Amino acid sequence: MSKNICIILARGGSKGLPGKNIKPLAGKPLIAHTIGHAQESGLFSHIVVSSDDTDILSVAEQYGAIPLKRPDDLASDTIGSMPSVKHALLRVEEKTGTPFNTVTLLQPTSPLRLARDITGAMNVLKNGHADNVVSVTSDPPSPYYTVIEQQSSGGYAVCKPAHIVRRQDAPPVYQLNGAIYIWQRAFFTGTDIHHTYKNLTEKTDIYVMPPERSFDIDTQLDFDLCVFMLERRKNEETAVKAA
Repeated sequence: MSKNICIILARGGSKGLPGKNIKPLAGKPLIAHTIGHAQESGLFSHIVVSSDDTDILSVAEQYGAIPLKRPDDLASDTIGSMPSVKHALLRVEEKTGTPFNTVTLLQPTSPLRLARDITGAMNVLKNGHADNVVSVTSDPPSPYYTVIEQQSSGGYAVCKPAHIVRRQDAPPVYQLNGAIYIWQRAFFTGTDIHHTYKNLTEKTDIYVMPPERSFDIDTQLDFDLCVFMLERRKNEETAVKAA
């Protein structure tokens, strides 16, 4: 097996939905869905959950992941994900004595992704020339027409003005869905990983996921929608097996 590491970041604090990372969803804790996706993909020699919360770490270990206590200085909601990813990567490499080939970050708040989405994103990385791959969803509202922002004059205008008359002439746009981030290991060498958006560069490629697998849980409404979507998926799979 290639030396690929999967890192799942899960803080204990959540303002939008307290305790969401271990909140029961379709019969198991939310984070267990993401651990299962990583396991089902068959891509990873190590699946690590980094957290400041002992309950999350206990659940992670129960479902087959390696628990890693995150330092307090990386547990604040004002810290971006990249320093925590690098911390987990270096700690596990130090323990194993072997560098990894790729680094994958999976958010525990994306329970509707499938294992084949992770495999698909990894294939984009390995078959191309990108430093990293991020998952996106297609057909979001175009900022060329629908996203407005306040101007210095006090009024409002389209935030991305362009001389485009027809919608079909606007460049295609994508929305980050937060489900999958994959990097070549070399990305973390000599990189200022404290830069909030450093995971998007001129050498970033994308893996496109459909909207129905691109939910990111932040609120109770998001959670309820995922409950509905998982139930619908289960019913569809049952119907296919019965056919």
